[in-house]
Amino acid sequence: MATTTHHHPAGISTRLAHWLGRTWARTWHKAGVVLVSTGLPPKAATTLTWVAKLAIIAAALYVAFWVVLVVGLVILLLNGVDQRRVDNTGDYQPTDWMPTSITELRNKPGYDPVFYNDHDDYRYDADD
Repeated sequence: MATTTHHHPAGISTRLAHWLGRTWARTWHKAGVVLVSTGLPPKAATTLTWVAKLAIIAAALYVAFWVVLVVGLVILLLNGVDQRRVDNTGDYQPTDWMPTSITELRNKPGYDPVFYNDHDDYRYDADD
């Protein structure tokens, strides 16, 4: 019984990844050779190249973090602007959720008079 394996030709992304990996390894190998040829001990050259690699990866992660943060904030702001536009077209009143009086506020579950500096409330204890 003969089994056949289907060889799928490598796509552009696979070839690009292999090329980038080989170039990355070749570049760091050359950097190590240059450092050793200048008189640096081989262990120091290896350490220096690893420190440089880690610094590059840390810088890339730092940039990626800020890019994601800025894009996320832009998305949130655009969503907020869009939501405000939607809310102004309907019957929604932005103060519907707010209590209208202090008595109504005091009857809400989870009300704590300390948060509101409500000295008149019998539950208010400034020492807590």
